[in-house]
Amino acid sequence: MPRVPPAHLASRGFFTRLFLRFVYFMTRRAVGKVAMPVQAMAQLTEAIVWENHRARFNHAFGLESEGFSEGAFCPVPARAHRS
Repeated sequence: MPRVPPAHLASRGFFTRLFLRFVYFMTRRAVGKVAMPVQAMAQLTEAIVWENHRARFNHAFGLESEGFSEGAFCPVPARAHRS
């Protein structure tokens, strides 16, 4: 993955895009150097690995939802329209 100039670190959504790219590359091939702190990369990698393990484990044993959140949802606030 290409390194990003420090000026872009303050832009809105930068880390979200960076993490999504990291996740994409992690699931597709070996990850090269990434422009994020090592601790952040370790935590993100751990979360991805844990979720991947959980999903595969549940699928392998035929585990399905127990319905705890059935019918429940979290409404997303409407975006303000810009003129």
